[in-house]
Amino acid sequence: ERDSVLFDSVQFSLPVMAALARAACACEGRLRVLDFGGAFGGMYRQYRAFGLPARVSWNVVEQSDFVRLGGSFENTELRFFTSIEDVLAGGLPDLVLLSSVMQYLENPFEVLRKITSSGVSHVVIDRTPCFDAENDLLTVQRVPSEIYKASYPCWILSRPSLLRAFEQNYRMVAAFTDSASPLRGPGVEFDLAGFLFDRKS
Repeated sequence: ERDSVLFDSVQFSLPVMAALARAACACEGRLRVLDFGGAFGGMYRQYRAFGLPARVSWNVVEQSDFVRLGGSFENTELRFFTSIEDVLAGGLPDLVLLSSVMQYLENPFEVLRKITSSGVSHVVIDRTPCFDAENDLLTVQRVPSEIYKASYPCWILSRPSLLRAFEQNYRMVAAFTDSASPLRGPGVEFDLAGFLFDRKS
């Protein structure tokens, strides 16, 4: 499952798997992840199916209904929380994952400030609409009718602004784009972008 769409086989995000494997190596095979907006742990299941190191603590931060339902299939590796602060109370994660979530936040850069100020060593961003303008663009995303009928407010983020949010304390290790890129809307072209950041020593 990804974004409520069911697939017959696991849909791996290979750049994210590479970033997770890299962080796990830096942490001697033990990895504590904060997956912000991680729904019911789809990325955790990708991680396990991909055969990456077994010693993982995967902490999903989600809306309260997701947390309530997710609690029924928590295990020793996968847990659900309603806030970043609740995860931080149990210790600093090694990596924060933001996959297809920043565009749906009311204040995405406020969430980024909270994450970067925590001191986390690695931040991975995936499937995030970005373009090269200096200002973010607020749009309406309409869900294809074959999935379900809905629309959402959705940001197309300024790539320069996003990179500036990290430049003081982090270095960009890699940038990548989803295979669906570039995408087009009325008068705008953008990528589903991804980034890997390491905290500067």
